[in-house]
Amino acid sequence: MWTYDNTIDWDNGRWHVAYIVWIPLLSILAILCLVAMGWCIYKRATSRYSSDWGIGVISFGIIALICGGLAIWGAFPWDTTYHKYYHVTGQVEQIGSRQVASEKAMYTRYVFTIKGKPFGVDDTRASLVKPGDNVSLQCSRDYQYAGAPGWVCEWGEQQ
Repeated sequence: MWTYDNTIDWDNGRWHVAYIVWIPLLSILAILCLVAMGWCIYKRATSRYSSDWGIGVISFGIIALICGGLAIWGAFPWDTTYHKYYHVTGQVEQIGSRQVASEKAMYTRYVFTIKGKPFGVDDTRASLVKPGDNVSLQCSRDYQYAGAPGWVCEWGEQQ
């Protein structure tokens, strides 16, 4: 477990754009789904003629709400460190790099050790950093299913 120190600015994390956009959008979609189901139930109850499309809309809505709810719940099984960018500053003690395959391409991931903690950076500007340089990064936790989670960072600046 990570201990609280001044390497990571825990108080000023910024949410990932995906959660700023998708969670409200999916919430609005769920509300519209509930309204459509309510309208179908109302029309079916007040109509003299029964229609099978209303049952289809209601069934689809229930299934969509269950699946959507499970998907949203599944996106938040961890704490907010997986969904926010945190400001990390410090002096680079050690640098490592490795080639990583990504679909049809390769890229280099640089790993900076700052105050004994590893932070991965996928930006080519990281190749200019030397041990002893001060860097500023925007980092988010990266979930690993069968391994230890780490930090993946966006480039901030070299000081």
